[in-house]
Amino acid sequence: MISQPRKVQGYNVISVKLSQDTSTSRDFFVKPNSAKFARKDRPADRTLFVQNIPPYLSEEALKKLFTLTNEPHSVQIENSSQGCGKVAYVVFNTQEQFKKALNANSLTLGDFPLHVGLEKWISEYNNSIVDHNKLSTEITKLMQTFDKQEAAEKKKTTEVDDEGWTVVTGKGRNPAVANKASTQIKLNKKVEEGKKKKELKNFYSFQIKESKKKNLEVLKKNYEEAKKKVNLMKSQRRFKPY
Repeated sequence: MISQPRKVQGYNVISVKLSQDTSTSRDFFVKPNSAKFARKDRPADRTLFVQNIPPYLSEEALKKLFTLTNEPHSVQIENSSQGCGKVAYVVFNTQEQFKKALNANSLTLGDFPLHVGLEKWISEYNNSIVDHNKLSTEITKLMQTFDKQEAAEKKKTTEVDDEGWTVVTGKGRNPAVANKASTQIKLNKKVEEGKKKKELKNFYSFQIKESKKKNLEVLKKNYEEAKKKVNLMKSQRRFKPY
């Protein structure tokens, strides 16, 4: 007969033994991930929500702990939003694996190495030290890749015309020459637009000047005709004494 897991406030309780060297255990509180917090990488029907995780337990160790019939698909440890330690989302490949983990009564980490206390800090420090040989190899590979990309881009930016001349185009990633040519074209365009505006302004100025000149000539002609009429009227007027 399979024993049912203990339950506390809606959680199943799993007694976890984190080391073979101790008889003490720690209770993990697990339940299915709520549909409210389900995501694409945390489906509700295959994700186990775990609480009361010790701070020194890594995702790798937790994944090893929940390896039942198969390894979990993924393990994500986060700080609890309620400020009570750490929680985890353990995603399984199948619903059968998920149900088996949910209903487990006890789990044992076995001989998986755990680093706690001073040993933990030493391990983290050692992992933080850069392997210079490995770094040098990675940098060399990166520079080789960069040089190949630069050569490919340079090849794209040059073409040979029908007469055998090398023409720089704007197809490359950094077409400095093409940008300069484009800037010159824009400048020439502005100069041409300025010339056209000036020519148009001069044309309108000429038209206005001609119009004023014609109006002045008309006024002058009218003035002369009016003057003649006045003189004619004066010459026709006779002196009539009393």
